Amino acid sequence: MPWRSFSKMNKPRLIVTRDGSHSLFHPLRGEACHSRHGALQESLHVFIEHGLKYKLRQKETVSVLEIGFGAGLNAWLTAEEAISKKRLIHYVAAEAFPIDEELYAQLNYPALRSFDKERKIFSAIHACPWDEEVTIDPFFIIHKKLGKAEEMVFSSACDLIYLDAFSPETQPELWSTEFLRSLCQSLKPTGVLVTYCCKGVVKRIFTDLGLKVSKLPGPPGKREMLRAERVAGKEETTVK
Repeated sequence: MPWRSFSKMNKPRLIVTRDGSHSLFHPLRGEACHSRHGALQESLHVFIEHGLKYKLRQKETVSVLEIGFGAGLNAWLTAEEAISKKRLIHYVAAEAFPIDEELYAQLNYPALRSFDKERKIFSAIHACPWDEEVTIDPFFIIHKKLGKAEEMVFSSACDLIYLDAFSPETQPELWSTEFLRSLCQSLKPTGVLVTYCCKGVVKRIFTDLGLKVSKLPGPPGKREMLRAERVAGKEETTVK
């Protein structure tokens, strides 16, 4: 059983975003897991195109850390890329409030893609046990960590981080200087972090932590996104 579960009143509910893909609206947060302009488009643009594919051009095997497993969309798209391109990916995902089978079985992501193993892989990612390393496919190994990300200790061996928490206004603990510093320390030299959030305060924190920060064109409905890269030999400035 998840260490935390939703009451009936606070259980996330399915919504349909503008590209036809589902997202989950969380009543407690007053916010959806994805952009209402298109959940699938956002994940493909921010995390796959500007994160995973960018890193796969540099390395054969990639280790990924995701902050905010949520609906499992980023993990599933990453598995799709790993399996179709035959590139080994080790994936760690943190989540405090996992959704149940009744809810994830309704998510329509597999129906929107042409990958042969869509539903099987998506279900396997959700159904596999928490806090264990599981081989979903020879090219995709996942370890879902159950609990609050800000209380976890992550390996300092990440090639790529997906920072996909709720917004800084809604979930400030995952955008604090202390937490972002811990993420930066988890990156390998030349490691990369990508996020949909392009707020000035977030950009400044990453810059002060010694990362090279790039503003990139955002997904539909959002002008910009961030990619932050660890630069070998560059140290952080004093950040409070």
